[in-house]
Amino acid sequence: MVDPETGEVGYHRAPTKGVLSFAGRVVDCKPVLVDQKAIGGGVRSDIKCWSAASRRRLLFYMASLDFKRVASRWGGRFAFVTLTWRDDPGPDEVRRQRNHFLQRLGDRLGARRWVWKLEFQRRGAPHLHLLVWTPFVSDVELSDFRRWTWDAWDDVSGGYVSESGVRGLHRTDVDWCRAKDVARYIAFDLTKSSKGYQFTVPETWSHTGRWWGTSGLVAEWLHVPLAVSEVISVRRMLRRYRQANSTGKARFGRCKGLSRIWVIGREAGTLVEAIDRYLTGLSPGDNLEGRRLRDMSV
Repeated sequence: MVDPETGEVGYHRAPTKGVLSFAGRVVDCKPVLVDQKAIGGGVRSDIKCWSAASRRRLLFYMASLDFKRVASRWGGRFAFVTLTWRDDPGPDEVRRQRNHFLQRLGDRLGARRWVWKLEFQRRGAPHLHLLVWTPFVSDVELSDFRRWTWDAWDDVSGGYVSESGVRGLHRTDVDWCRAKDVARYIAFDLTKSSKGYQFTVPETWSHTGRWWGTSGLVAEWLHVPLAVSEVISVRRMLRRYRQANSTGKARFGRCKGLSRIWVIGREAGTLVEAIDRYLTGLSPGDNLEGRRLRDMSV
């Protein structure tokens, strides 16, 4: 039910009861009602900004990925790739070059398992961050992949010539990473007001298209129905944890512009274990692993 080491767990709501959504390092807790009918419709307009709803979806998606299961199922390791343009080629060219590179990346790795995210530098030039699953694990293979990335990115984007007549000179960074560290980076990057320029669209862009995307990495959730009274009690527990920042058990940051979300800075497993004990009625001395085994045998 809960992994106390990583905090990889998801609580979701039953259709007619309250809700507690918890996944990794993102908490959303509110009693709501579900409208069974689809809402919306019509023609979508051009995307011109990174909305709070889109940022919320990215936070929840990253927090709900089970990276341990990915490693056990496919092996390999995750690499963090940054692709930067020298100048601003415009939204259509950025989208074309991004899709072209991702197509080549999938052919190179033999699988398409990644998350990408668009940002802008202070000078207005766009760049991409990618969390990429790779089938290899050694530093030698990473060096080969790094050289391939340099060549592929130069080939894909190097043909662009700026208004000043200067060609390419695009930058790439490739290194190993722990996927959960990248998830934490993305979560806090979205909450820092000092990084607001990364989401500011250049005036020359009439539209941006998608700000982030994913392929091959499926979010996994554990669905546990909760009564409204249970949701209220757990919310009180979360409030006490938030007020106890000095204990080091939980570090919360409020997401500016992202309502009803807390980002847990470290030791999320401690908080998850406490919630799990409350929901199952265990005392601090009870063994969680033993209880899991008993539940599995039922």
